[in-house]
Parts: sequence; C-alpha cells; structure tokens
Amino acid sequence: MASRRATDHILRGVGLGREGPGATSGWTEPRVGVLASLYPAVLRTVLFLRVAPVNRVKERLEAGETVFGTWLQTASLTVANILAHSGMDFVTVDMEHGPASFSEAEAIMYAVEAGGSTPMIRLGDGSGPNVLKACDVGCQGILVAHVQSAAEADGIVRAMRFAPDGDRCMAPFTRLHGWSSQDLEQKLADANRWQLAGILVEDRVGLENLDSILEVDGLDLVYLGIYDISQAIGYPGQVDHPRVLETVSAAVRRINDAGKTAGAVSRDSDHLKWLLGTGFRYISYLCDTALITQRARAVRADFEEILRDI
Repeated sequence: MASRRATDHILRGVGLGREGPGATSGWTEPRVGVLASLYPAVLRTVLFLRVAPVNRVKERLEAGETVFGTWLQTASLTVANILAHSGMDFVTVDMEHGPASFSEAEAIMYAVEAGGSTPMIRLGDGSGPNVLKACDVGCQGILVAHVQSAAEADGIVRAMRFAPDGDRCMAPFTRLHGWSSQDLEQKLADANRWQLAGILVEDRVGLENLDSILEVDGLDLVYLGIYDISQAIGYPGQVDHPRVLETVSAAVRRINDAGKTAGAVSRDSDHLKWLLGTGFRYISYLCDTALITQRARAVRADFEEILRDI
C-alpha cells in the first residue's frame, strides 16, 4: 500500500492520478496521456503496475461486437501513443516485419495503454520462449504469423496459458503480475482468462488445415493474411480477384461457424465495407507507416493543386 500511495503522489505531482470511486480497477489505466511517448524514463519509474486484468478487445469480441485498430511497424513510442489517442481499439506491435525488440515492445505497451487502447503483439516466430516474452512484457494479445496446423495453434495457446490450461512458465516478478507475487493465484486466472490468443493463416497449407485449427480449444482469433493468401493461390497482390475473394469469404464462414473471430487488414474504405459485410469482426486498418505516408502525400498533392490555382 505504501508503494501505491507513493506512486499516487508522483502521478498527482505531474497532474495525473486516479479518479472516481473505482480507484482499484482504475489503477491499471492511469491517465498519463503523452507522457508515455515523451518521457519513457519517467513512465518506467512511476508505472510499476500490472497489466489491466480485463482485456477490453476480447470482452467486446465475446459480446459479438466488432473492433478496429492498426499495426505499428515502427518502434516509435510517440506514434504508438498517437494511434492509441486517435481512438484505435487496439494497436499491434509488428515484431514480424518491424524492428521492435522485446525491450522496445514493453515500453510501447505503456504508450498504447496510456492512450486508452489495447496493446497487442504479432510474432513471426511462435516458439514458446517468444510467446512467453511477449506475454510477460505486458501485451494483452498475441498473433503468431504463418500457422499451418492445429498442433502449431495448440502449442501457441498452451504457451500463453498457465496450468492447468497450459504449460506457460511462471515468473511472478514481471510487469504482467505487477512485479509481485501478491495475489498471484488471481493474477494467473486473469491472464488465462483475458490474454487473447490469435494466429494468422496465410498459405495453402493453413487453409487446407483450417477446420482442424478451428477445433483448438482456447484459440480466440484467426487472422487471414489476405495478401499472402493471394500469392499462395496464384494471384499475388490481386486481393480483389474473384478467386481470392471467394477463398477468403469461404474461410470466414468456417471461422465464424466454429465460434472464433475472423480478422484481416483493410486498405481503404471500400475494402473495409467488404470485410465487414463478409463477417470479419477484428479489423486492422493499414499500419502506421502507410497512414503517415498516405496523409503526407495527400497534403502535398493539395498544396500543389492550390499552388497551381494561385
């Protein structure tokens, strides 16, 4: 309790702090704003807090709702915080295609949570040690790329779950548990209940084995890598090709029928409408680098047009 009072004092000193009658539940989501991106050293000092026990993205998906977020391919705390503050339901750190290390990913988790969003991580390598590190640094969900079989999917889910639901290694003194073994039984139950287990199916083998993958207990999300699927079935990059659309639509029906959530990336508003109409409920809109590039080019084009008219 003394450490909590001390942290309250520090947060109030910088104009932050807990609010309202729900102080205990609110403790996991201090309103630190852009402090997360501008002062990571301070953030690391004051936020010795456990991950929020309830994953709002998973809670909403279980309620039948649709969630909307984006990818973070840069390892920028500032960009992560901006995306979270823009209203994204989740921000996923891309550790498959992006440069972020686990140390950087941990800091990004803080920045995303400070903006009111749910932090996720994509792994290119879904080995047990990698899954463990991603969970322990504070992400609330994991997506593992290029999963091809039920055995792979089951191994990922089990690596995320503590006994008796899985075989995840336990270290109480990580951020997930608030750096403490106090109330450990409840913390383990919270982690098993709320950390979202997701995989990406992106090739012919994964599509052929989709039905058995969907039988894996504890698997929450199957994200279809539409660009990779287009390549795998012979139409690389042609994500609007009728054969690609048919293949993706059929996969979504199977995912939804199995009681799992289907996810995908959207590239524009028309594609977004198609995804929603097809039954996707976990939507990633582009990524940070694409959003910045598109807007910067649009502004430049506006400038050139105005300049010509003067």
